[in-house]
Amino acid sequence: MLRQQKEQVVEEIRNVVETSNFLTLLGHRGLSVAEFTRLRLDLRQAGGRVRVVKNTLFRRAVDGSDQAFLAEGMAGPIAMVWTTDDPVSVAKALKEFIKEIPKVEVKTGMLSNKALSADDVEKLADMPTLDVARAQFAGLLASVPTKFVRLLQTPMTNFGYLLNARREQLEQA
Repeated sequence: MLRQQKEQVVEEIRNVVETSNFLTLLGHRGLSVAEFTRLRLDLRQAGGRVRVVKNTLFRRAVDGSDQAFLAEGMAGPIAMVWTTDDPVSVAKALKEFIKEIPKVEVKTGMLSNKALSADDVEKLADMPTLDVARAQFAGLLASVPTKFVRLLQTPMTNFGYLLNARREQLEQA
């Protein structure tokens, strides 16, 4: 690879790292081409991207930046997975892939420029997706007025039951 090409790759990596709200580094030793293609497709469907990078070029890209923590402990073949959309969807797709093909190992990651461990990425995958969280929040907002109206109606309903019971009592007497 020519020096100019390396500089271009470093700049592309730097741009991805700076613009992504979620990025993780994977060890993919022993993964076949077919398995890697499947990983690429699964992540693309979830809104993520994957790219194999050289460790030295990645280190150059993040050296001296706020994301320099990503280069710590890099060893072996590395692929970076990133998204600018919903990080939970990508983490879920990655977790599902790792369940089926355990050759892939999460090394490290970041979420909004904060460091993530492999366990943190797994916890992120266990969270609800952005769409599900929005639906849950909308349901919560809709349920509050409904519960309030029911609460206001309860004394009147109970009073009606009381009057009905008294009427039946007087009819029997």
